[in-house]
Amino acid sequence: MQAETVQAGTIQAGMGWVAAAVSEAGVVGVCLPEASPEAARRRLLRLLPPDRQTRLGWEEPAPGSLLDRVLQTVAAYYRSGDPGAFAELAAFPLDLTAVPAFSRRVLEAARRIPPGQVRTYGQLAREVGRPGAARAVGQAMARNPVCPLVPCHRVVGADGSLTGFGGGLALKRRMLALEGFEPET
Repeated sequence: MQAETVQAGTIQAGMGWVAAAVSEAGVVGVCLPEASPEAARRRLLRLLPPDRQTRLGWEEPAPGSLLDRVLQTVAAYYRSGDPGAFAELAAFPLDLTAVPAFSRRVLEAARRIPPGQVRTYGQLAREVGRPGAARAVGQAMARNPVCPLVPCHRVVGADGSLTGFGGGLALKRRMLALEGFEPET
């Protein structure tokens, strides 16, 4: 049996360079914006499990391929907050087979948060049947390999404050603003 190939590519996305990776089953990784294509590639590699890193093939995506559509849609999202991009991001198939079961449930719950709305870590914990596991939800969000397809930027502290985000709070605030949500703090 031949090992699965994971295709990856980069694109300039307004706020910076973004890298994405896809398998035959779906999207396995999308990084937050970085200052250069090389930095985006390095960030993407940190999101992927070692077995997928070794099978990663960087390429110019074929027009219309899943990789091309993901890169184009993520770029449209970061450039202007295109409302059409929100629906497309939510519709891409994900390949989260390398993500632990609890984290996968948390990511699936976060993916259902509508654009322009937020949930707290505690609300997500209750939604996945683990009330009191807000910290574990935060850890799952911190390891989200597919932001913004799973919109971890829409998860806030218990008091509604912006907390923890891999790209920094300024980027989290900017992403929420693209969606029409203005945090109070």
